[in-house]
Amino acid sequence: MATAHLRLSQRMPLHPLNNTATVTATDSVLVSNPKQQYRILHSDERNLLNHQHPVTATATEKMETTALDLNSSLAEELNAVRMKTERLRLDKEKTEKMLKEREALLLLQMKEIEERGQIQRHLEIQVDRLFRLKELKSYSVRISPLKSLREKQRSGWNMNEVHSLVSVFMTENAILLYIYLKKFDSLGKNL
Repeated sequence: MATAHLRLSQRMPLHPLNNTATVTATDSVLVSNPKQQYRILHSDERNLLNHQHPVTATATEKMETTALDLNSSLAEELNAVRMKTERLRLDKEKTEKMLKEREALLLLQMKEIEERGQIQRHLEIQVDRLFRLKELKSYSVRISPLKSLREKQRSGWNMNEVHSLVSVFMTENAILLYIYLKKFDSLGKNL
């Protein structure tokens, strides 16, 4: 007997030539199961083998339609993949643009914060200098109790007002001193 395993491209007796495009499911079953490929035929079946069957014509038409359907489905899948890659590319460009804008915004904010920090340091230095000047002024006032003429004029005391206050103070003190001495004399006489 002949070998059970035949290649798909070889022609089998009383069968059409197998091309890779027109391979049917029955052919693959025959090749995969060699016991079903060779069987003893009855006389009625032998006569049927020699006649053309319309089934083969419809099978080739079905094969052509399935091949066309396969090609169209592959084309649809290819178009879907192309659309998806285009959409992903557009999304990538959008996100890159957005990230660049955010980076520019963050750099601008960082520069503003650095400028504010420098201004704040400068102001702190100035406040520290002013505080030291105040302390220095207070130390100098403590050391020299003599007031300048300008400070005396700024204080607003007139010499007449000073003399009148001194005279009032003196008269009040004189009266109190007189009363005190009188009491002291009266106490001394009683002893």
